[in-house]
Amino acid sequence: TPVELPHILIGNHGVRELLLAKYTMLPAYGFNTADPLLGNFTRHYNLYASLEHERIVRTIFDDQFLAQFVQHADGMSVELVENTLYIYTIEKHPSRVLLERMLTFGTWIAEAADQKAELLRRPVDD
Repeated sequence: TPVELPHILIGNHGVRELLLAKYTMLPAYGFNTADPLLGNFTRHYNLYASLEHERIVRTIFDDQFLAQFVQHADGMSVELVENTLYIYTIEKHPSRVLLERMLTFGTWIAEAADQKAELLRRPVDD
C-alpha cells in the first residue's frame, strides 16, 4: 500500500482462544452492531487494532468491506503486519481448493486495502 498500515487482525471466532493468547496487546475494535452489515461481521469475527489507528481502520475496513469480508472469508482469519498480509485457516492440511480460495481472498483484500489506503494520503478535514 502507499501508506504504512498498522498491525491489524481480523480473527474468526472459531479460533478466538488462540488469538487471545497471541494478540492480547491488540484491543478488540468496537463496532455498532445495530447496523445489519456489521452485526453479521461481529457474529463471526473480531477486528483487533490499536485504537490510535482508528482513522486507518475505519477507512480501509468500512461497512461495505466488512460485509464482503463475511461473504468470502469462509472461516479464514487475516492479519496485516508491516504491510504484509497473512491469511489463516483452521485446517491443518488445507486442500488445493482451499489454498486457491485463500489466494483469491488475499488478493481481493490486498487490492481493496491498496485502493482505500489512497484515501489516507488526503488531508483530514477539521
